[in-house]
Amino acid sequence: MLKSEKLAQEIVDNVPAGLLVLSEDLRILSVNRWFLEVFRLRSEDVVGRGLHEVIRPEGPPQSAGGPNEDEGEGPPRDVFLNLPVSGTAEKRPVRVNITNIEHGDGEGRLLLVVEDLSETLRLWAAADESERRLREIVQSLDAIVWEADASTFQFSFVSKRAEELMGYPIGQWTSEPAFWADHIYLDDREKTLAFCRSEAAAGRDYEVEYRMNTADGRVIWLRNIVRLVRDSEGRVVHLRGVMVDINERRRAQEAVLASEAKYRTLFQGVPVGIYRATPDGRMLEANPALAQMLGYEDSSGTMVIDTDTIYVDAAARQKWQALMDKRGLVRDFETQARRRDGTLIWLRDSARAVRDAQGKVIYHEGILEDITERKQLEEQLRQSQKMEAVGRLAGGVAHDFNNLLTIISGYSDLLLDTLPEQDRSRAQVEEIRKAGTRAATLTRQLLAFSRSQVMAPQVLGLNAVVANMDKMLRRLIGEDIELVTILGENLANVHADPGQIEQVIMNLAVNARDAMPQGGKLTLETANVSLDEAYARMHVTVQAGDYVMLAVSDTGIGMDSHTQAHIFEPFFTTKEKGKGTGLGLATVYGIVKQTGGYIWVYSEPGHGSTFKMYLPKVEPLSSQSGQDKTAQSPARGHETILLVEDEPALRAMVRGVLESKGYKVLEARHGEDALMVAELHRGPIDLLLTDVVMPGMSGRELAEHLAGAHRETKILYMSGYTDDAIVHHGVLASDVAFLQKPFTPDAVVRKVREVLDAAPRPRRSGQ
Repeated sequence: MLKSEKLAQEIVDNVPAGLLVLSEDLRILSVNRWFLEVFRLRSEDVVGRGLHEVIRPEGPPQSAGGPNEDEGEGPPRDVFLNLPVSGTAEKRPVRVNITNIEHGDGEGRLLLVVEDLSETLRLWAAADESERRLREIVQSLDAIVWEADASTFQFSFVSKRAEELMGYPIGQWTSEPAFWADHIYLDDREKTLAFCRSEAAAGRDYEVEYRMNTADGRVIWLRNIVRLVRDSEGRVVHLRGVMVDINERRRAQEAVLASEAKYRTLFQGVPVGIYRATPDGRMLEANPALAQMLGYEDSSGTMVIDTDTIYVDAAARQKWQALMDKRGLVRDFETQARRRDGTLIWLRDSARAVRDAQGKVIYHEGILEDITERKQLEEQLRQSQKMEAVGRLAGGVAHDFNNLLTIISGYSDLLLDTLPEQDRSRAQVEEIRKAGTRAATLTRQLLAFSRSQVMAPQVLGLNAVVANMDKMLRRLIGEDIELVTILGENLANVHADPGQIEQVIMNLAVNARDAMPQGGKLTLETANVSLDEAYARMHVTVQAGDYVMLAVSDTGIGMDSHTQAHIFEPFFTTKEKGKGTGLGLATVYGIVKQTGGYIWVYSEPGHGSTFKMYLPKVEPLSSQSGQDKTAQSPARGHETILLVEDEPALRAMVRGVLESKGYKVLEARHGEDALMVAELHRGPIDLLLTDVVMPGMSGRELAEHLAGAHRETKILYMSGYTDDAIVHHGVLASDVAFLQKPFTPDAVVRKVREVLDAAPRPRRSGQ
């Protein structure tokens, strides 16, 4: 095959249609590759066969154009068929075209062109569906969609909304040349037509509002939004538009005008600030609420919204302006502002830019709300959450530290017991012991702050507590400070640990003494108070109800707002280095909170400080029967004790102490280990001495599991901080034996003996 013939065949094979060359007797002489691939045929299935053997249409052929006039009764030029795809159930729609072709050998040839119409038909169907949907959308719009001649305004199309809204049949709209102009309300007709003609002549799209007469005699307002349609040469030939019923809007506008007097009354009486100001901040108009908010007697144009007069932070004002410049709108912008008298308030500003027809900002209008109270409540909530988080951290630290202190103190005591009085090392060990004791005091303060200290509350009167501390307080504060007590009459009782309340008063008295280096007056006051809902709204953590107030006031140097925000935090102190631990007020805060109360401080620099504590009021008990105290028993014993502690050094120390006193000690690292030890032990277990908080199983859960096989076993819990499995909000239940860490060897021996010698108590549910 010549190169040119090969190229020609390649071109024919790649034509996107079937090409079949036929002899005069309609026998297929050649076929291109496209036809074979589309209908899944081989060349030998086609070449040499009659046309009717290869193309078997489904049903009779449909001619698109009829017989060719030039060829008489010859084959039709375009025939539409459905041809099957070999080996499948698929049928492809095709258009078949037959033409004569010249051939060099003098014999006649026919060229059969088979065009696949699948994609074309799909596009036609999609176009029909799109047109149908568009027609439905147009007809469903709550507006009149129309098309008209640009010069005569005669409608060529209107949607069915025209008949629904105006009452005239669609045929009348499209058949009468001057229908639209004739039905414009007479007073609006001339100016409306003149405006429409001038805008169309100028080649501009336009909008116009006018009134029209309806078929039932009404007059309605319409807004006509018109777009010009041009031909290929740019001439306006059609108008297309939408007529919208604005009757309700027009009535609303009239209502707005009628209610202007009512609006003015609202503007003057609304309790939020409303203003209108120039872009540079000059006040054009302000209502009385805004004038009062900013400290002005009236709302005259003397106020200027400017950095120097209202906005405290210049950066905030610049941010406000940047938002306004970018969006033309500012919403819920919060910033501090300065009143005319210099006091600071928090404002929330929502404003927008009002522009003229050219888009230039002519003024700003907006609303200012005083959110100072809300900001104060948010700050109280954040402070409360911060104190909660710090408290949890402090409790965890104290727990781990108490384990170490128990080991330090325990081994110090054991070492002191073995050292002779004249041994020079004894003094060093005693210093270690003293340091451990001081550290234990710090951890107790941390536990008090974190509300993790075990309390022994009772119903008591604060007047008696204050009176009993009178002599001690006078010695504590010195002679240059006057102590005044104001005790409320018929004071209600509270439910609190008296020792902890005394610690609160003593810590506050020490702080007051340090705040009055030149002397002054310390006042302790008690009173019955009721905190109402209004007070509770202003103090986010408070619940309304009846309380007993304990107030401690001094005439000292006072505190600024920054100091007040941090005074209850652990280790925060304003004293010189080495003069205090920073835990005194943290301890006060924790004790008051653990008792179920609230504490607030009121102070100003140079005007002293007042700490007010509110403890929930309780009804007095009719009678209190004190628990019988078990007589102190000898420390030694012979019983079997199951010791469970996850700290190895502490576990070894306690085991050594107990074994030295004659006890048999079974040792376990954690709950699962303890249950295995108990199961392997042959004999009774007299006492379970377990830590409360351990990895995996807690001490309480261990006691419950152990109770099944060893109901005779007594339980002694030990912990460096409280856990709700043993105590409820720090209050020890009456039937629970508890040993607070850190403890001394002597303390653990005494407590073990006390629990073993105590009469058996009924087990609580689940124990």
